[in-house]
Amino acid sequence: MGRTRLAVAMAALVVALSGCAAGAPANNGTPTPIDSRQPARTFAGGGIGDSTDPIIGPVFPLTLRRTGGVAGYDDTVILQADGVVLVSTRTIHGRTCRLSGAQQKHLLSLLSTLRLVDATPTTAAGGTEGSLSGSAPGGDDLPNDAIVIDITDHKLRPLDLTDPSLGEVAGLVGSLVADVTLSTPAMTECTTPTSTIAN
Repeated sequence: MGRTRLAVAMAALVVALSGCAAGAPANNGTPTPIDSRQPARTFAGGGIGDSTDPIIGPVFPLTLRRTGGVAGYDDTVILQADGVVLVSTRTIHGRTCRLSGAQQKHLLSLLSTLRLVDATPTTAAGGTEGSLSGSAPGGDDLPNDAIVIDITDHKLRPLDLTDPSLGEVAGLVGSLVADVTLSTPAMTECTTPTSTIAN
C-alpha cells in the first residue's frame, strides 16, 4: 500500500513539473514564444518605427544656403541641434548666434519633421525641389533676380519644402537667414569678430 501511494505521488509530481516546463499555451495550443521583435525607435520627426527602418528625418546640423537676388547673395547659415547658428556671407565670417529657448524649440521641431527628397530636379524658379525661392522686390522674375534658400542636412540630403502646408516653417527659415546675415542682427543674439565686417 505504501509503495502504491509513493508511485501515485511520483506520477503526479512528474505531471505537474512537465506542465510548468511547457509554458502557458496560446490560443492555438502552442507555447507563447519570447517576443523577438526589434525595439521601437522614435525618429527626429516624432514618428515611431522599427529600429531597422531607415531614418526619414533630417540629421542636424542643417545648412541653409541663400543665393541669388539683385544683391548677389551667397550666404551660408549652419543651424545646429542645440540652437547655435554659424553664419558666413561675402562680408561676414565667423559669426556665431544662439536662438532663444522658445525660438529654438519651435523652429527645430518644425525642421525635424520635414521630409527628405532623393533628387533635386530644377524648378522653373531656378531653385531645387528642396528650396525656398522668390523674386527680389521690383524684379521681373529673371533667374538672376531669384532668391533661393536651399536646405540640406548633415548627410547633404535636401529637405522637401515644396508642400504648400510648410508656409510657417518657410517663413521662419527666411526670417532667420535674413536676420543673422544683417550687419547687426535685430532679433537673434550674435557675436561677430569685428575684423570680418566690410564697410
